[in-house]
Amino acid sequence: MDTTSMRHDAIRFVGSLRRTGFMGDIVLAVLPGSRQDFMDALKEKGCIVYIVDPICKGESHEKKCRFEGQSRKEAFSINMVRFFLYKWWAQKYSSDSRIILSDFRDVFFQQDPFKWSKLNRNADMQVFLENHPTKVINRCPFNNGWIENCYGSKAIEIVGSHTVSCSGVSLGKRDAVVAYTHLMLAQLSPRVRMEYKEETPNNVVEAVNSRTCISLGMDQGFHNWLLY
Repeated sequence: MDTTSMRHDAIRFVGSLRRTGFMGDIVLAVLPGSRQDFMDALKEKGCIVYIVDPICKGESHEKKCRFEGQSRKEAFSINMVRFFLYKWWAQKYSSDSRIILSDFRDVFFQQDPFKWSKLNRNADMQVFLENHPTKVINRCPFNNGWIENCYGSKAIEIVGSHTVSCSGVSLGKRDAVVAYTHLMLAQLSPRVRMEYKEETPNNVVEAVNSRTCISLGMDQGFHNWLLY
């Protein structure tokens, strides 16, 4: 979701994945106006590419987006765009499919991830920890802030001692991925998050939640709250 991506950015992810022998679907979203060398590399590697055009305002950490015709009026962090797409794409696959949800820019592959020897094929969903046991939620101002801003200080008392899980890469069976993305998107609603906030009049909680729970890392805050 970046029009500055170049051919080598595509080759790092897609090229390394194809070199492992993986022949399955690689599904990507790109913005209109993406560089031609980048688009050509995706085509060469047999990717399924969707051109997606969310309505976004602001820059960097203040960038907020929404989709034309969406039922929710609230804007959301640009990082949440992908979860709408993940859910929509996952529903197009059969129930026996296995799916990896992955960041793009900073990911490359050393072997076919679906043949990873440590993969627990009986697990419905797998997530991954960041630098266990050092990276703990309440020791990290970013992860701590993402959860506290969306769920309140009591939420930190509940989950703060756990190791941070990365929302950038997860994998699971189709039905689990649909359920996970549904729950992630549900967290965009202040009313869903409200029950975890301190006892405050509903109209005050909703106003505070709407104002503070938008940032580039809100998806990781949602992910860790749901996980723990």
